[in-house]
Amino acid sequence: MENWISYLLLSLGGALGLAVLWLLRQRRAQRLRLRLVSSQSHLVSAQLAQRGADLKALEGESIEELGRQAGAALDELHILLVERQAHLQNCEDLVHLQKQKLSGLATSPRPAPPSSRQGPPPSQPRTAPPQRRDHLEDQLLRQIDELNRKRRNPPKK
Repeated sequence: MENWISYLLLSLGGALGLAVLWLLRQRRAQRLRLRLVSSQSHLVSAQLAQRGADLKALEGESIEELGRQAGAALDELHILLVERQAHLQNCEDLVHLQKQKLSGLATSPRPAPPSSRQGPPPSQPRTAPPQRRDHLEDQLLRQIDELNRKRRNPPKK
């Protein structure tokens, strides 16, 4: 019978030891959670202090002034966008002109080179002197500019 009582006491001692170890582990986990919560509360209080300072700084500046600055920046961006669109339109017009010029050069007959055997060409009646190429290009660009202005600013009814 002595063995049986000793086994019983030994198993009760082991169970009591396991219970004590389990309680110690629970306490350690709880202390760890408390440390974590306290550090989180410290971080939250620091963030609250920062947000309070931001609000005080915002109160110092006028919200209306910030709104005016944002509106002015928006207007400036709109102007830049319109200028960019005008530049792109000019580039498209130049590309169109170059294509027209190339197609005109491709379809025009090429003059034969003058031969030295023939005499001087017969005199033709003199007409107005041909206009210079620069003048013609400037005139064409002016016409394009006028058409673009009419398209951008249609007549109001």
